[in-house]
Amino acid sequence: MKKLISLLAVLALVATAPKASQAQLPQVLSLKGSVGGGYSFGTGDFKAGDNALSGFTYGGKLKLGLPLAPVKIVGFLNNTAFSATSSGVDFTTNIFGAGIGAEFELPLPVVSPYLALDVALQSIKTTKPSEFDATNRTGLGLGIGAEFAIPLSPISIDVEAKYRFANLFGKQDATIAGVTFTEANINYIQIMAHVVFTIL
Repeated sequence: MKKLISLLAVLALVATAPKASQAQLPQVLSLKGSVGGGYSFGTGDFKAGDNALSGFTYGGKLKLGLPLAPVKIVGFLNNTAFSATSSGVDFTTNIFGAGIGAEFELPLPVVSPYLALDVALQSIKTTKPSEFDATNRTGLGLGIGAEFAIPLSPISIDVEAKYRFANLFGKQDATIAGVTFTEANINYIQIMAHVVFTIL
């Protein structure tokens, strides 16, 4: 009987030991993924006639959380199909972006607001009124957002608004018939909502 009690005690210790050690180990990194969509609209020169180009945006993000730091490293992909009509003529421009950035957050129990900064490689292709080869530019994004936890749920909702300078770096002037044209700024406001899930 004593041997059985001793054996059960040893098995109980073995079964609980990994859990105890895991509970004592701090989580080194966290990783979250998200998918979402939203709407974007041009500002300044990014327009057709007097009408700003606008369109739906979709994409995804990965957020890498660092230990004991209120900052997350973010990688993202997104695509926006812009369109507008001016004087009966349709204008369309597609912008695909891939970038990396950071979110500086204020962690709170239910909502975590943050400031965001990113750099992205943007592939910009105009298809109407005439089709041109895609041009690659480097852009910058500045914005704010907040991640909302859903009680008793493994997911959360991330809402963000960013101002994007799509061709901030790499502009090229074009000369046609002896006249030089300066590449216009492609700036737009991007508003998105993401469904966030935990990977690590």
